[in-house]
Amino acid sequence: MLVPSIFIGLCAGALSVYWRGKNLSDDPEFQRRVAAGLLKDVKVNQKDYVPTKEAKLSVTIFGLAVALILVLALFKNLLPTWVVNGKTVTISVAHVIEIISMTGAGIILYACNLKPAEVARSWRCVGDGDIWVRLDG
Repeated sequence: MLVPSIFIGLCAGALSVYWRGKNLSDDPEFQRRVAAGLLKDVKVNQKDYVPTKEAKLSVTIFGLAVALILVLALFKNLLPTWVVNGKTVTISVAHVIEIISMTGAGIILYACNLKPAEVARSWRCVGDGDIWVRLDG
């Protein structure tokens, strides 16, 4: 019952935002920010796109982080444990997700020679409280 409910909820949520807002090419606020140099223009559906080695590396690191999270979440006996005042304490899966995600992000920044300030100013992170999300392609 849970899995179909989650799937139906995800589909309903995706459909509810699919037609919301304008395409970035038609959005005057986005175009104003591009013209002001605050954001880089987004080129979508480039057929001649060839990913850089940094892009491939970042996707690989992300995939490994996700795989590690899945393994540790599925096999809880692999999680670190401590003995505190005679009680065995195991780290929670939520903390494992946070630790591995942040570590993976840091490794991606370092290994791909990214500047954190530039990432923070990228078009996906800027938007007066909104996150620019492009669902249509």
